[in-house]
Amino acid sequence: MKIVSCSLPQKLSKTAKLWAALLLLSGFWSTPALAAVCPGGVSEQNTPEVSHTIMCSAADFSISSSVTITKNGGLYQLTDLTNATAADAMGSPVNLNDVLTEGTCYTFTSTDAGSLGAEYQGTVINAVGFTTVGSGACGGGGGGGGPTPPVEPVVTSATSSALSDYVVSGTHPVDGTVISVIIDANLNNLLDIDEPPATGPVVVSGGSWATAPISISGNTRFLVVANDPISGLPSSLVVHNVSYTPIPTNTAPTITGSPATSVNEDSLYSFTPTANDVDAGTTLVFSITNKPGWASFNTATGTLSGTPTNTDVGTTQGIVISVSDGIDSASLAAFNLTVVNVNDAPTITGSPATSVNEDNVYSFAPVAGDVDTGTTLTFSISNKPVWANFSNATGALTGTPGNADVGTTQGIVISVSDGTDSASLAAFNLTVVNVNDAPTIAGSPATSVNEDSVYSFTPMANDADAG
Repeated sequence: MKIVSCSLPQKLSKTAKLWAALLLLSGFWSTPALAAVCPGGVSEQNTPEVSHTIMCSAADFSISSSVTITKNGGLYQLTDLTNATAADAMGSPVNLNDVLTEGTCYTFTSTDAGSLGAEYQGTVINAVGFTTVGSGACGGGGGGGGPTPPVEPVVTSATSSALSDYVVSGTHPVDGTVISVIIDANLNNLLDIDEPPATGPVVVSGGSWATAPISISGNTRFLVVANDPISGLPSSLVVHNVSYTPIPTNTAPTITGSPATSVNEDSLYSFTPTANDVDAGTTLVFSITNKPGWASFNTATGTLSGTPTNTDVGTTQGIVISVSDGIDSASLAAFNLTVVNVNDAPTITGSPATSVNEDNVYSFAPVAGDVDTGTTLTFSISNKPVWANFSNATGALTGTPGNADVGTTQGIVISVSDGTDSASLAAFNLTVVNVNDAPTIAGSPATSVNEDSVYSFTPMANDADAG
């Protein structure tokens, strides 16, 4: 038989017993290490037979009452009730050999003359045994004051939360004290039978305690109580109100649009997507990847625009336009953008001389170009001087005018063509300037004449210069 000695203080009040019942129903003491649903107690080992002795020692006597409970076939049975009476939590008598109900607080009162009225309480818990607490007085009354309730816990957790998982935490000066937290659904600041604990019991360690996360969906009132691990007595209730303001759920923005996938060179390209966000007050910011080098992008509107030139001919691949609300983003499907080559007219420049002396060489070659790669240029001329030659491959106008060419050839136009478009120099006049030519004389005069005969010789003279 295991003996539990106690000071046998005065009987517990009805309030304490009510607390015990509430603690039992709310499951505060469901953990095996602290299984007393009566107000406190000392846990026994898990043995088939548990014996308890009400014991009172005085200067001139030593008396006791004993109780033995046996676990028989899965049931607990009261097998010894010596010098004592027993009653259940409702005050109904319990007799020898009665089956005891698990989780019920039983009160055992000594009937021995020397300890008349001394009592203790105990709860039968499966796999734990029987727990006891002294709560009477030696000699039938006049004993000590009984267990003292613990000090109330201090709650230090925040009084507001944006998260649905909330942890109630705080401090308590006595390690090992059991903290219980209940959601006060009806806001009456009372422990009600239909308000179970929000979590399992929490044991104070290092002066602090914290529950597991508790799910809340609105403003919540918690009732927090400290329970003495030995006597089981509760502290005063601490009311802890929490205001719940959840973080709004963000909705990702949307973006739509079908960008053109080609643009002719030297033509304006512009595409603006349509973006939206159902969340009020949201500022949308656009971004782009693989932007064409010739284009500009507006991060406020998502507009992609620009005018490509001949050097931009080709395809930019994998362009992606996206929009973000600062939290989530959305993107258009990647697209390719091709700059289509459009024929560019060739260019021709040069300043031809507009005069040449007769019998002098004249030569002029224009400078021509075409930005389109692989283009073959062909030159042509209108109103070409008859004395000049013209190269269709180079555009060179060359020749040596003679005296007969003196004069002006008007409206000479040299042009170049790429086969599609052409360009021309401004029309010009070309004057062959006269240069004085020495006259010529010819003839074979007779070198003799007979006397009395007439002599006559006239040479042939000429000048190429007209007039």
